[in-house]
Amino acid sequence: MEGERTQLMCTTSQGDQPFNITWLMDEKPIQVRASDGGTSVSSVQTVATVETSNGIQISDYPPFSSILTINSVSASHSGNYTCQISNIAGLAEHSTSLSVAGWCPEKTDMVAVRKLCT
Repeated sequence: MEGERTQLMCTTSQGDQPFNITWLMDEKPIQVRASDGGTSVSSVQTVATVETSNGIQISDYPPFSSILTINSVSASHSGNYTCQISNIAGLAEHSTSLSVAGWCPEKTDMVAVRKLCT
């Protein structure tokens, strides 16, 4: 539903480090820019967060995981998302589809109501 938050998690439980985790939307790499103060450091691990110009945040939890977050989804976020994890031995990937429904205005008997767009 438009305006809601969604997250996709990508993780590996086996394989030799180092890993490279890449996110794609509709088979194209998601282009990111460094966010303001987006890198946080804790005593356990370093978490790097970057975001795109269209509201997608990617938080890397080295060495095994990455989370893609969309804090307010819109129809422009609909598409196929793929996580690729690679190392010196090869590449593994998994894809899922995101379909965002929204609200459309509808007039009935001079009253404006909202209906779910599909």
